[in-house]
Amino acid sequence: IVNTFGDSYLLFTDGSKLHEGTGAAFFDQQMGFAKQYKLPKEASIYTAESFALLEAIQYANTLNVSKVVITSDSLSVLESLSHSSIRCNMPQIIMRIKEALETSNKMVELAWIKSHCGITGNETADNLAKCASTNGEETLIKIPTSDLLIIAKEKMKNNWQEQYSSNQKGLFYKSLNPRVGKISWFKSSEAHRKHIRQISRLRANHAICPAYLYKIRQIYNDTCNICNETEDMKHVIMTCEKYATDRDILFKEITGLMPIQL
Repeated sequence: IVNTFGDSYLLFTDGSKLHEGTGAAFFDQQMGFAKQYKLPKEASIYTAESFALLEAIQYANTLNVSKVVITSDSLSVLESLSHSSIRCNMPQIIMRIKEALETSNKMVELAWIKSHCGITGNETADNLAKCASTNGEETLIKIPTSDLLIIAKEKMKNNWQEQYSSNQKGLFYKSLNPRVGKISWFKSSEAHRKHIRQISRLRANHAICPAYLYKIRQIYNDTCNICNETEDMKHVIMTCEKYATDRDILFKEITGLMPIQL
């Protein structure tokens, strides 16, 4: 790392979000100096990484050096800072970092560094940030709306999961899909709408078969007249003697296909 940045003064930054809280820190290895900040628990890891950079820039202005390189392992934050123009949806803390860089009395460069790659300064900053989530200097900052939206979405998903798990309907579907999903299973599929509908009915155990027709009171018997078992779709597809030839054709057709999550 010394060969990469030459005679520049190095500062290491990191952010951490744990169950206990959110922390940010920067570390000056040359001086053996560090600052740790305990941020509001609602702050995201993105906000924590950004805050660590902002504080490191302000600290760099106090140093008696001309060139400073501040490292971060957050590629998303650095990519946000790489946009030359100010955009209406840009987080306020990113705009503050941009302003701090423009008004700094030093030549400050930001550099991405891979996390957990054995660089002592970076590992120290990582540990400092983790400790800061519970023991750092308590710091009140304005939580970005985007961070609050993440929390709201997570709470809504947890509530949905609780309702989904406790509901006694759709037990067959839940046996296949115990967790609620973020996107539809067919979102990236190129399958025809007809096939998507057929598979969806299979997943919901609503495919047209004697067991389902009996359930909705369209027929009076759901027993297979050959096997003397309940004639649901599992029976039809996997075991029923009536469909042995069709089953062989089906299995030959699908052998070798990439497995897909239905």
